[in-house]
Amino acid sequence: MKSALALASFAFQAEGIRTASFDLEGEFDSDDTEALETSGHLTEDIKHKLATGEEMNEDEFARVAQGGGGGGHAVHTESCDDFLHDMIGLLARLQITFDTFSSLHNSSLGDDSTVDLRNKIYQAVADEFRGDSLMVTAHSETAHRKHCLDKVYRDPNVIAGIESLLEKELQPLLQKCKSAEAPSLNCEEAYGKMVQWQHAVVEFADDNLFEELGTSDIKANCPKECSWCSRQHRSKYKKNEPFSFKCYLHKGNVVPTQVKIPSKQHTMVDTKIKCEKPRRRTIKFWRKKAWCEVEDWTKAYIRQQKVAALFSCSMLLLAPSLQETDKAALEQAHKTCMRVEQGIAVAKTDMELYRNTFKTSMKATVSTWEESVRWATRTIMNLGMNAGMAELVHRSSHGSSHSPAPAPHHALLEGAGGQNAIDVFSREGFPTTGGDHFFNEALDDDVKYEVCHIAPRKMRGFLGVLSQFFRQALRLPLLALGIVIHLPVALMFFGQFLMLAFEQSFFVGLAATAGSPLLLAAGLAKSSARVFVKTGRLLRIADWDCDPSMVVADAVSECTAGMYWNAKRSIQNVNLQCLPDYNGAIVFEAGR
Repeated sequence: MKSALALASFAFQAEGIRTASFDLEGEFDSDDTEALETSGHLTEDIKHKLATGEEMNEDEFARVAQGGGGGGHAVHTESCDDFLHDMIGLLARLQITFDTFSSLHNSSLGDDSTVDLRNKIYQAVADEFRGDSLMVTAHSETAHRKHCLDKVYRDPNVIAGIESLLEKELQPLLQKCKSAEAPSLNCEEAYGKMVQWQHAVVEFADDNLFEELGTSDIKANCPKECSWCSRQHRSKYKKNEPFSFKCYLHKGNVVPTQVKIPSKQHTMVDTKIKCEKPRRRTIKFWRKKAWCEVEDWTKAYIRQQKVAALFSCSMLLLAPSLQETDKAALEQAHKTCMRVEQGIAVAKTDMELYRNTFKTSMKATVSTWEESVRWATRTIMNLGMNAGMAELVHRSSHGSSHSPAPAPHHALLEGAGGQNAIDVFSREGFPTTGGDHFFNEALDDDVKYEVCHIAPRKMRGFLGVLSQFFRQALRLPLLALGIVIHLPVALMFFGQFLMLAFEQSFFVGLAATAGSPLLLAAGLAKSSARVFVKTGRLLRIADWDCDPSMVVADAVSECTAGMYWNAKRSIQNVNLQCLPDYNGAIVFEAGR
């Protein structure tokens, strides 16, 4: 059993789904079994992402893959041929599930006399389809990490399997969605948007989203001009630099201009770096240091944000229950989602439209039969979205005339042949154009690769009244004063805890009364935490509530610094706000 399927089984076990019927071409090997038995390491957030098909970052997926020590090793040793073999088996398994569903639908289960039996059987079918959907997502995520996604989905055998599945099952499935028993699904509209999305998303190939980049392993690959490299500040209150490293120079003012660091494909790549003017070190003042920005680290961050936005927002866009929404509103909501996920400030009216449109992306089904249809549709949609990503990977790597030619060693070259991964989803009556309306216009080149990140706090002298040292020291007496002032608040929290205990039961209340010193301590701790944050904001040393964002409005294209809740700022007649209602996103209103 290949480890990609073991990863899918992690998701099944996390959600209580049966896995026995998903045995593709054999049993689990000992490594996969050990990994499954120790899958309790998954966090609730990872389980949710596996269950809903949301995009996971590489750290989260690595945590899934490394469960129990066996799964990670199995994934590491897989080849593209292994993933291809699994995909063909997965399509065969999916066809069996559809055949079972069709047979049950045409049987006597529709009789009113078998309502209980009908509900139980269709719930089991829904679980089967749900498992298939999760397996498609897990397999594709893992294949992408191994740089095999485009080879898998462009393979003629896989395309033939998808063609056979769609030819046999798509129209009957869409007809089921139109029935009175499935009032909330709107599958036909969702599938149509998915086809449009596929043909629009591949136009991002020119953005070089999948070019080979260097990793952050700079300490072991320090440039020759540096005696030592680190991404960390000596200061305890300064954060690590996300895109730069500190270089202790060998000689005077000679700074590096490029460095060789390994990529995720385990090959060495030349990466451009830009260093600031050297300055003297604090202790060894006769020597100098310089902070150097690495171009590939910036590109990797932008790429991760853009790819995550593409798929997280598109999952909402293609939700069947949203297809009755006004088309213009849905288009604008998706554009706003794309910008918010990439850290770009948006208009307040657009943010409200986005929140109201995507607020309820999944309506409750009215029957287990409708639940079966929903997960059957989700499985087809997952295949389509991953095929779109596979084609985007292929074109980004070697299909775009504007992107640089890939290096000969690039793993994605294994999939350079094959067929177009998305043509198989094009069906009569479903237009392939118009998907570009769901995406924003490209940013100007001068801001396209600019990242608005939290800069390190400046010292402004070591002993001055504006220095970090002075403000951190001032925070302590202000904290003590704030705790005294907020003592009534602590007593209020104590009373709330006590009332909550008595609401549970009389005996719980008595136990809480006996433990009242602990409750009072909890109240003091809660109020003290609030005071600590408030003093940090007052002294401008606490983390921002709204992170720095790119402002692109009218004639403005620039970064703005972070902001605290309810703060306001104006940039060239664009009035910015940081409001708690928008979960850390900066919004603006055009000035009059």
